[in-house]
Amino acid sequence: MNKKSYSSFDSSTWHNRFVKEEEQWKDLERTGKIIVPVIVLFFVIILYLIVYASLSPQKVAIDSPNVFGKIWLLIKLFFSVFAPAVIAGVGIRILSKQSEKIIKDFYQLPDDYNLAPLIKRKLLGVIPLPEPIKKVLNYPFITLEEAGDLEEYHWARWFGGPATLVIYDGVAVYLERGNKFSRVLGPGLPMPVLERYEIIKAIVDLRPQIREATVKTWTKDGIEVEFKVRAEIQIASSDEAKKRSVVLKEEENAMNLVYPFDSDRVKTIVERTAVQYNSETKELSESTWDSAAMGTITGKIKGYISGQAVDELLLEDENSPQFLSFQINDELSNSIKKGLEVAGSQLLDLQIIDLIPVDDEVFTEIINYWNAKKEMIKTIRVGETEAEGIRAKQSAHTKAYQSFLDTLINSLTEINGGEDDMDVDKFTEASVLLLTQVLEQSLSDPILGSLVAREGLRTLTMLKNQLNI
Repeated sequence: MNKKSYSSFDSSTWHNRFVKEEEQWKDLERTGKIIVPVIVLFFVIILYLIVYASLSPQKVAIDSPNVFGKIWLLIKLFFSVFAPAVIAGVGIRILSKQSEKIIKDFYQLPDDYNLAPLIKRKLLGVIPLPEPIKKVLNYPFITLEEAGDLEEYHWARWFGGPATLVIYDGVAVYLERGNKFSRVLGPGLPMPVLERYEIIKAIVDLRPQIREATVKTWTKDGIEVEFKVRAEIQIASSDEAKKRSVVLKEEENAMNLVYPFDSDRVKTIVERTAVQYNSETKELSESTWDSAAMGTITGKIKGYISGQAVDELLLEDENSPQFLSFQINDELSNSIKKGLEVAGSQLLDLQIIDLIPVDDEVFTEIINYWNAKKEMIKTIRVGETEAEGIRAKQSAHTKAYQSFLDTLINSLTEINGGEDDMDVDKFTEASVLLLTQVLEQSLSDPILGSLVAREGLRTLTMLKNQLNI
């Protein structure tokens, strides 16, 4: 481990904090510290026996005809060499069994769980070997293609490495070392190593997640309502992380990832995970980032609804747009995005549907009230439309009559030539001729035509009486 380069605040040093080759050389060093003393001890014992046999005053030879002497020599050899080895082996076996029992009790593992390979690999590791053997004897591989690939009680979650992590695009891993943050790993080469003291604390899915929830809350006028929320959320990523995740001409070392990986945001999202209370099981459990994000989303929506009455939410008004309108949806989305940004996540899409009161009786009364109000509005609008039609019709008639009379007067003025006096017979003949021309022209007008057809006879009678013809 390069302690000078590693920093828990610098994400660029996390991926290569532990290198596989370096870890294997450390395994060789650790294995040597265990095996070499044992070999030296046996060498000392054998050397002691040789010296003891040569310096013993009895000088018992192995080819002595004394059978008793040979047996006695074998007994002394057994107790001098093999007995300590057997005792040491039995002791190690007992300690190993007790260690396994303590670990199983501590982590609440089943009795048939095989801990021996894990303990052996934890103590001795895998020493560096030549290329042909290296492919056979290696760290175990842990493949993480989905966030749920690693079961809850996998040894990497509680016992730790060493192991080689194969992390696919769209997945990130949060590691702890000594119950403290170690680093965040994502897809990329070389494949990262889970160090012997590191454990996998959390596996985060970087792909967009769709979550749905049914929520109940109270409006300002004391009516309990229920609605459904469908949100699409994702782990946020900085612009720099997005550039690193896409192969560009100016970024030769970038990773060609479909889903951007921002280790700092993953660290934030995991460390902000809180404990939630399950009302059904009445137990506390650790909340995941997506459930925390949904809590923020539903909390914002419930906060808005609690400040509005049912009518203000569902009936369109100039001062209070509908709750399910695009305007309110955009306002809520912007407010939610700000809340999620602090926690390291982002909102991609939000849908709110089926907002109804919980109590059926209250809902029925509200529907009846809305229907009555709808009928009232409909009646008012029909009356206003009819009144506007009558007003427009009368206005058109008035303008038509005015145009008709103006035309008639202007024509009479032209016939009279501007003179104040005119012969009655001449005026009568001219008036009838003029009236005929005006009526003929008016019949082609869309408004005057209908008026002339209906009022023509009455107008002629009125003119006859006035002109005494």
